[in-house]
Amino acid sequence: MARTKKQTFPLGEIPAVIYARFSSHNQREESIEQQIAECKAYAAANNLSVVAVYADSAVSGRSDRRPQYQKLRRDAEKGNFAAVIAYKSSRIARNMVNALIFESEMDKYGIQVFYAKEAFADNASGRFARRTMMNLNQFYSENLSEDIKRNQADNALKCRANGPAPYGYKSDKTGHFVVDEAAAPIVKEIFSRVLAGEMFTSIVRDLNSRGIPNSRGNKWNKNSFTTIISNERYTGTYVFNGIRVEGGMPQIIDKRQFEEVQYILKNKKNPRGKSRTNERYLLTGLLFCGECGEPMIGMCGTSKSGIKHHYYTCRDKRLGGGCKKKDVRRDQLEHDIALGVYQHILNDSVITQIAEGVARYFDEQRDNPDIAILEERQKTNDTAIQNIMRAIEAGVFTDTTKSRLLELESEQAKIKVQLAELTANIPEINIDELKEFLLSFRNGDIDDPQYREDLIKNFVVAIYLYDDHAKIVFDPSGGGHSGVNITITDVESALNECSPVDRIGSPKKNRNFDTKLRFFSMP
Repeated sequence: MARTKKQTFPLGEIPAVIYARFSSHNQREESIEQQIAECKAYAAANNLSVVAVYADSAVSGRSDRRPQYQKLRRDAEKGNFAAVIAYKSSRIARNMVNALIFESEMDKYGIQVFYAKEAFADNASGRFARRTMMNLNQFYSENLSEDIKRNQADNALKCRANGPAPYGYKSDKTGHFVVDEAAAPIVKEIFSRVLAGEMFTSIVRDLNSRGIPNSRGNKWNKNSFTTIISNERYTGTYVFNGIRVEGGMPQIIDKRQFEEVQYILKNKKNPRGKSRTNERYLLTGLLFCGECGEPMIGMCGTSKSGIKHHYYTCRDKRLGGGCKKKDVRRDQLEHDIALGVYQHILNDSVITQIAEGVARYFDEQRDNPDIAILEERQKTNDTAIQNIMRAIEAGVFTDTTKSRLLELESEQAKIKVQLAELTANIPEINIDELKEFLLSFRNGDIDDPQYREDLIKNFVVAIYLYDDHAKIVFDPSGGGHSGVNITITDVESALNECSPVDRIGSPKKNRNFDTKLRFFSMP
């Protein structure tokens, strides 16, 4: 039960807690550490013993929705402290009503409130001065809010950033958006995979397995993409609080592609969830229309006879474009593609070429001139450090010697990190072991769905589908349509009688060029 009056504590042991807050809008405000230091000094000078610290960082004082502030209020009921110390009254709240409620609440529990940099007497004039200060705090907060809004509007008219940049962008020194070369490809990949029919859960698993963090440095979840794929700014349109400027920022996503994704979000039944039983489409993201070049997406539909069919259709045709490419049965096409991989890849000659190509690729990666430069600098620094150490052993030790040694050691540490980043994805390849691994793919059953999936996932880079044949691309460096042709089974007429019920997709990651099987050269 809450205390209603002051509690007596032993002399010299009056327990107090500190509350500190820092607002991100005003960088001139004292930092959390400075506030705590001042409050501790105040406690030491006033016979108070600090037993806990509550601190909210980068949180506005206009609202009481502050985690540590609310925790302090809850803990006040327990009677474990008799005083609260804040740097100034503005740290408790910038809203006068909230500040008065807090002081009244603390008084109810018998807790005194002190301000390290504001002395208010415990009499009528002191209380009046405190209320006046609270009024000023609220006026300052409201005035600051108006200034911020004016500045944001001015920034928007000049297409400058207001707040954090969207994932895929960053702000330059002038405050304008520029493309983040590391994150922008991930934005493009997300849009492409959603367009290809892949579900959010599948994309999430893949990005997290590759160690790619989201904008906050955390793991992705199936709701992470909503803000990204709905953000019109990726089309190059600057948008902020009703202000729109076409071409006001760099474009990452084509406008048509953006609109097609919005169509999917609006019309597809289950873009975020898991794929349903027997509705996996192994070629999603790999399969392209040979007539128009657009991706082909997985569909299911029911014919007039009530039979459910699964098939692939051209995205352009599906969205009402002019492509006339015929639909094709999913199961038969996936079987034919897997068989084509088996026949054209899994022989001794090609396996040898693959293994040698993988080794050659990683050898080329190790020839990165940046690595060579860093390694040379590392050797030079090692020699310099050894020379200094010999001088020290000979009795030569000055401030200059010490400073230079620390400088070299610091540079060596940075070089070590840079080398680790450049070489982290360059494994040592044993050609014989790689051949053995590749040969293990010969032992599967082409009628086994999992075996077909393994063949397609590990060997196929792209497939271009025509009405009478398909071209399978195995070589990521071959460009365009280099590969082999295979004959495919004729399209079933029953597909033309289907009534589509959904667009489905559950593809595996199809372009993870960090997979060792991807790096080879076909003749």
